Amino acid sequence: MECLESQYPFVSIVVIVLNMESTIHQCLSSLTSLSYPKERYEIVVVDGGSTDQTLAICRGFGLRCVVEKKRGRGLARNVGIKSSKGEIVAFIDADCTAPRDWLSVHVGSYSNSTIGAVTGAVENPYLSLSTKPAILMHYENFAEFDESLKRRYIYHAPTCNTSFRRSVLDLVGFFDECLDVYEDFVLSKRITSAGYRILFEPNAKVVHFGIAPEMSTYSYMARERRMGAAHFGAQTVNRSIFGRLPMNRHLVLPFVPLIVLSRATRELWKLLRVRRLATDIFVVPYLLLGSVMWGMSYARASRLPEKEMCE
Repeated sequence: MECLESQYPFVSIVVIVLNMESTIHQCLSSLTSLSYPKERYEIVVVDGGSTDQTLAICRGFGLRCVVEKKRGRGLARNVGIKSSKGEIVAFIDADCTAPRDWLSVHVGSYSNSTIGAVTGAVENPYLSLSTKPAILMHYENFAEFDESLKRRYIYHAPTCNTSFRRSVLDLVGFFDECLDVYEDFVLSKRITSAGYRILFEPNAKVVHFGIAPEMSTYSYMARERRMGAAHFGAQTVNRSIFGRLPMNRHLVLPFVPLIVLSRATRELWKLLRVRRLATDIFVVPYLLLGSVMWGMSYARASRLPEKEMCE
């Protein structure tokens, strides 16, 4: 485990995009305006075959753009890593913006050689104007990364705002290319299993625009159905990591009520940690119904014939 030798190690920022013309200009504008020395970082854009103006906007910034039309977030992130040369590889989503000190805070957080990754807070600027489903969606995804929480070690690094030591990625392996969802969970587990730690630094904040403030109940429930099936698919190829829920098709159905209760309890705990139930108590019915949709979709996926995750 080597220490970072320089005050300004070279950093590669990877942004994966697909038809993100509405937000990519804001994202790249923030990244090209960082206070970190310009000669000490690069930005690598990986485009998944956009059919709108996304690629043209990216090229307008004079950045390196790699086109990989084979779809999958895990695959796209790996293309970005392989196309980069930084000692640290940082990820930010195309629907996020970073303050000027974002990269400096990330780099400065590698205070010792046991830290394999650093993740930061995720802010939603539209939260006060959002529908209840949109509020719940934000906290389901990012309650554990709220800026009100303390600096601490965590078990999961969300790739909308995370940096990794390149040496750790080389050691434990890159993202699972079979996965389009939960690929960050799998990599985080490999990092912690190898004896490294993931640090949450709330000052390494990004602003996230990706959750539409007008999200409808139907859209929220549709996403919960997709995520339930995706969780079962992730378990299929990563049983050692996602092995807590039953997978045998004959056992899943009887356990659906427990699966629903377990998920609802976990999401309620997230809200309590950031003290949101006092002001957003009306999100709870949506959470309970969403957990039912999630559990039923998980059970439905278990009844389908097994098939290859990567084609």
